[in-house]
Amino acid sequence: MKKILFLLVATSLIGSAVFAGGTRAGSTQPSSGVPVITDMGWGAVSDDPTSLEARRRTEYEKAYNVKIDAQSVPYDDYAQKLITLIAANALPDLMALEEHRILEFAAQGVLKDLRVLYAEDGQNIDDVFVEGQMAKTGDNKVYGIGVGGALNLLYYNKGLLQKAGITPPPDDVTKPWTWDQYLDALIKLTVDRNGRHPNEPGFDVNNVVQWGTAMNDWWIYTLPMLYSAGTSVFTPDGMGLAITKPAGIESIQKFSDLKNKYHVSAPEGTFPSNAAALVNDQLATYIDGNYAAGGFVVGEGDSAVPYDVGMAQIPTQSGKASNMVWGAASVLSKNASKEGFAYFKYKQDSLRIIEDNEQLAQELGFSKPIFYVPVTKNVINDPALAARLAKFTHPWYTELCANIVDRASRVGENITVKNFTQILYEYVQPAIELVITGDATAAEAFKDLDAQTRGLFQGVY
Repeated sequence: MKKILFLLVATSLIGSAVFAGGTRAGSTQPSSGVPVITDMGWGAVSDDPTSLEARRRTEYEKAYNVKIDAQSVPYDDYAQKLITLIAANALPDLMALEEHRILEFAAQGVLKDLRVLYAEDGQNIDDVFVEGQMAKTGDNKVYGIGVGGALNLLYYNKGLLQKAGITPPPDDVTKPWTWDQYLDALIKLTVDRNGRHPNEPGFDVNNVVQWGTAMNDWWIYTLPMLYSAGTSVFTPDGMGLAITKPAGIESIQKFSDLKNKYHVSAPEGTFPSNAAALVNDQLATYIDGNYAAGGFVVGEGDSAVPYDVGMAQIPTQSGKASNMVWGAASVLSKNASKEGFAYFKYKQDSLRIIEDNEQLAQELGFSKPIFYVPVTKNVINDPALAARLAKFTHPWYTELCANIVDRASRVGENITVKNFTQILYEYVQPAIELVITGDATAAEAFKDLDAQTRGLFQGVY
């Protein structure tokens, strides 16, 4: 998870500024009388006055007559730092939080409800941010906005699909490949050294030269598949397991069958890099986070150029498209002042991300890929703005991710379910791994989970 969070931060030019922060309680008034906005996170803070990050802070300070106290806490010390600051009632105005801590902190009463703040400012927060980027409670309070966020994409080799006579997945994110279509494609795309496919006599699973896919059994990949099957790990009230019911068992078993029954998924460890394998025609498709989009290149070093990888919404097991958005978020503490809220709004505007990257591209003489997922609707709903952002990414990437977040995704249970981490990591994930490795069927692996987890559930936020 730490690696994933780092990648999320790295997607944006101003990722370090987003996660930079201070250590004092809310906005303070120094001897000069200028309000100080404290902003805390784990990313590096640039003190170089010539850097765009530092210049933007200076510009904001001058424009609004404030001082921004931007400091950083090492990631490994971050959680303990927050606990100490809560005990001292000394949380900063703005801070970054890992997704599983957002509603936990809100339940402790240390965060401000962003819905109320935006309403007081004359705005409906639902009109400002896309649904999948808001961390909400059951009573519709909003306590965090994703800093770009992560979601899963189906990456594919266009040439291999064309060679196999396969129509690529639809561009419409609400109408992805069905599971049957996905499986049919993977069978056609998996080829052994004699040119045979897994459904043909004599197929040699030990000498495959081109794999249809390469699965990953980690929960950030299996949860969206459960959602696409119309089920989940937990029951809606967070007081039991849904994955142990027939729909959950069937969903995870389908995932396992790709490797253990149909032989269309490469064994774990086959490729040091799935992206490189796809570029080199050894792998036809695979599912990974949007943060992997920058890894598709041809060549090495300064001679490397982007590879035209196919991207699409992940397949659905029920016929209804679904995905999951996760990642760190920006929040406001209960100590935040009106100046802190104003700075929060400034930092969260996706249009500012575009403008900053256009400025950087002009200064550097080239565009640096950022693979950023817009969080505000002003960019998603404006084709011209989306096109400006797309200049820094794959031409299809921005529109694809924005449509998934806005039209075909949900916030994960890792944000909404209390005690998610213990139950998932200690009980559910090990059982899923048994299924994916083929050491047990889903029915066998899940049969004791209800009894093992009884008494651990605490509901939802």
